[in-house]
Amino acid sequence: AVPFEDIRIRVADFSKVKDEFENKQLPVLKVGDASYYQANAILEYLGLKYGYLPTSPSLACSVMIFINTFEDLHQKLFNAYSPFSLYNEEQKKKAQSDFINVDMPLFLKPLEKRLAENESQEYLVGANYTIADFHALGVYRTLQLYETPLKIFNESPDIPVSYTHLTLPTSDL
Repeated sequence: AVPFEDIRIRVADFSKVKDEFENKQLPVLKVGDASYYQANAILEYLGLKYGYLPTSPSLACSVMIFINTFEDLHQKLFNAYSPFSLYNEEQKKKAQSDFINVDMPLFLKPLEKRLAENESQEYLVGANYTIADFHALGVYRTLQLYETPLKIFNESPDIPVSYTHLTLPTSDL
């Protein structure tokens, strides 16, 4: 296990402390005197440090394909469903329809192919946890906030792997 301190900041309190952070955003990882920000950069740092980013260029590329695709999908989800979206109600309704009928199939089809071809159906890339699995867990947890996309995602016959099995390996982190 890797010891760490997890400090949570409530949304209501963030405006009071955001000036303490280099880019005025969260998350931030502090290691000694160094601070790192941007979730994917932190994820890559931890992946390299603790062996969750494959050293094989092809596997590492597959990991980043999953992460970047999930990021694209997550942005579409945010615009369509988040109360913090900058879209007005009419734009959100269209974005929600597009998310269900266009975006999810478009983004997930190529991933489904990669999942089907992966050596293990328990992991997204390879035969062990990678930062792609951890990233997918974050996106899946976000999907859980929104009933309709979650239901479609879970019931899709084209998704060969259930993301519900993804949990953080407590013995490793």
